[in-house]
Amino acid sequence: MSDNTRSYAVVWQKNAGPVTPGQLQLLTDAIRLRGGARSRPVEHALPYQALSSVRLARHPDERIQGRPSLFSRCARSSSSWSRRSAASASSPSSPT
Repeated sequence: MSDNTRSYAVVWQKNAGPVTPGQLQLLTDAIRLRGGARSRPVEHALPYQALSSVRLARHPDERIQGRPSLFSRCARSSSSWSRRSAASASSPSSPT
């Protein structure tokens, strides 16, 4: 991974699956989500060109644990993702 890659603390949820804690990284060609439990790590890459929509959750029922959330949808699948930042977007964690 490049030293210029910043990561942000987030939790995410794919469709109606479990809420997963971890980090979001903005790569040159994709958003990478890494996290989960140490015994069961999870990693997902969402290529920018595959995203068909991104929007803010406006309704309380759309939020993750009641917190502001961002929804994204991939054009080639029925998957829908929601994420929320656990830290300020202006305060990235150290590059890893």
